[in-house]
Amino acid sequence: MAKHVTPFKTPGVFSQRFAYNGRIPHAAAVRNMAHATNFASQRMRKVVACKGCESGGAGAAEGGAGTERLWHFHFRSGVNLGQLDFMLGVVGVGTAGAATDPRVRLRLHDVSAVTNTYTDYYRGWLLPGQEQGSYHASTAWAHGSMSIPAEETHYVLSVETEDYGIVNALTAWERAPDAADDSKTGVCDPSPFEIDRAIRDEDIKKLLEAQHDVWRNNGAHLFGWTRPDSGSEISIAGSGPAWVNMFDQSASTTPSASTPGFSLDTQYHDTRNGGNINGELGITYERTVGAGNMDIRVRPSGSTLFTINNINGSGYTHETHAVSFPANSGLTKYDLQAYVDVGSTFVIHSLALWEYEA
Repeated sequence: MAKHVTPFKTPGVFSQRFAYNGRIPHAAAVRNMAHATNFASQRMRKVVACKGCESGGAGAAEGGAGTERLWHFHFRSGVNLGQLDFMLGVVGVGTAGAATDPRVRLRLHDVSAVTNTYTDYYRGWLLPGQEQGSYHASTAWAHGSMSIPAEETHYVLSVETEDYGIVNALTAWERAPDAADDSKTGVCDPSPFEIDRAIRDEDIKKLLEAQHDVWRNNGAHLFGWTRPDSGSEISIAGSGPAWVNMFDQSASTTPSASTPGFSLDTQYHDTRNGGNINGELGITYERTVGAGNMDIRVRPSGSTLFTINNINGSGYTHETHAVSFPANSGLTKYDLQAYVDVGSTFVIHSLALWEYEA
């Protein structure tokens, strides 16, 4: 095991076919391929959460007197991880004179258990003429971090408020260790690929394994949605044998430019094993009425990309479901649709879709 310096830009690859020692390929070319793999593993980390709201309007994520769970962000941790960094914006209190210690708390769940917690207490200040509790109190920004215990694991990052705290912005992203350590998944030791040294199959295998891990197991995000605040989650009541658009509960099942949904460009996202993208859909929901099931499907125009059947957990539930869908479709509009059994009601708090192939 050794630690390696990672370049700040992608290294070039030698174009000449034959090395001076007659071996194929040029050892320096393979070494730079290892450096390029480490560059992708170290520097090209994904954003797992990004959300903002207007602190002075109806969309403000304001908590109450107790603890309120506002936002949930699903993601699968990638390879070669060190920690989760975030920038958090909190502002004042929402009720004049009622709060004594407003705060915002971030919790990292490994689906069921809380693994790490970060709390940011509001330490802003008021402008002249403003009273405590004014929406126009200045935003206090906090940059923090928490460790990610395991690679390639489904996590939920939850945002909570206490004592009338308000959060108006959050961005969270993965961060790799400061040094590329070849004991980590997704890192390759470049030192075996030296001039006048034999290129062994074992070393090529390690390079290919590192590239495999970075390409297939990094959990690249495709889309994410979370409710704006604690009073605007999606509620779907089963009232008949029909699919509805998940975001506005309309009966239209034909995606169009005017229906709520999302757009994806999956070109070149497939693997050499086939033309499909393998991934996971993460969801936080509650079944508040009845004992029936909910089905979810994703549809482009005129077809169904994939369907998840028999979602039926009770209480506050975090789940992930394996999915597979065609790649190389270019920029395409998709709608999320739900089917709920008659007599049941499901409340949806967050959704996310990401690539992942074990």
